[in-house]
Amino acid sequence: MLTQAQQTELAHLKALVLALDEPTGTTTVTNGVETYYPDPKPHAPKLNPIQQKMAEGMSGLVAFLTQSTCGQACWEAREETCRCSCGGKNHGCMKTADGVRPTRTSKIDGYRYELKAVGYEGLDDQAQAICKTAHFGMVGSSDLVYHDVANWPKSPARIKTATIDQCNKWEELSAYKCEPNRPYLLWVRISENPV
Repeated sequence: MLTQAQQTELAHLKALVLALDEPTGTTTVTNGVETYYPDPKPHAPKLNPIQQKMAEGMSGLVAFLTQSTCGQACWEAREETCRCSCGGKNHGCMKTADGVRPTRTSKIDGYRYELKAVGYEGLDDQAQAICKTAHFGMVGSSDLVYHDVANWPKSPARIKTATIDQCNKWEELSAYKCEPNRPYLLWVRISENPV
């Protein structure tokens, strides 16, 4: 159940979305010809993903919980309700004898990515090769890509530094010592549109 403040915010967001879709403007008649001049659309405030889902009618709690990255807690869950971004697809998959561990995914800058590699060296070359194949971040008409393309939003491949929490919990990082230098994670985009 939403609180009064959440209900008020949801109503405001819905009204805002509806107002942006209604055409407004003025009509003039010159020499018997009627011309319609649409008003410029007001710039909508940038909504975060949770606010966007709430504006589409999703409850605030569900919109918040589905932003969580699917991981070990979901895969080994015993309760029935999934509270992460997989929406139940991977929920409890490891609690059966024949359970197959799914590929780890993450949401980066609104896009869904899949973990491809972990390490200290060589990930930049892999990321650039992925971006080159997708023709993303190309230098002019050459066959080269910018060296920092794996840090760009919407990039087909992203490189992130593993967090201390990830180092302590993720099976993929168990072979790495996270101090003093944490390993890097190579993520490959699997969604074409923001989620």
